[in-house]
Amino acid sequence: EDFLITCEADQRGRTGFENETFTQGNALRAAFIAAQSIETDGIIADGFRGQEISNELQKRRAQAVKADATTSSSCGKRGAVPP
Repeated sequence: EDFLITCEADQRGRTGFENETFTQGNALRAAFIAAQSIETDGIIADGFRGQEISNELQKRRAQAVKADATTSSSCGKRGAVPP
């Protein structure tokens, strides 16, 4: 959350963007929640071991973020991005 606040402050600190809504924050929050919804318990239960767990976790989290981005209205609406 601190990172998103910093990003919004950076945007609003740029000339011409002082009053713009930071809509990217909602998309990033949704992506984070989607990624965090994937837990290692299911991966271990599927038989993955050692480094395979980390690799599969990364893969599943990426898939969850991608799936969320294609179905979430918050990810579909983005504001202007400052230069």
